[in-house]
Amino acid sequence: MISALRKMGAFEGGRTGWEQAMTATHPPTELRIEALQAPKPDDAEYQEDELRGPGADEVGRILRSLLRPPRREHS
Repeated sequence: MISALRKMGAFEGGRTGWEQAMTATHPPTELRIEALQAPKPDDAEYQEDELRGPGADEVGRILRSLLRPPRREHS
């Protein structure tokens, strides 16, 4: 499967409308190949922070800043 994806990677940009339509519905070839490969020992260490969303404190801070009424400037 990986070999086939590498060969199909040549069409990633899509030279014709059909090729563009086919690649528009799929993730990039590199990500598809990576998903098929066995995980490396350090994958979790390097990806953990990237995959984790904001914590409850950070979400609360963001929401408070968005919901805070705008300050009026005195002239």
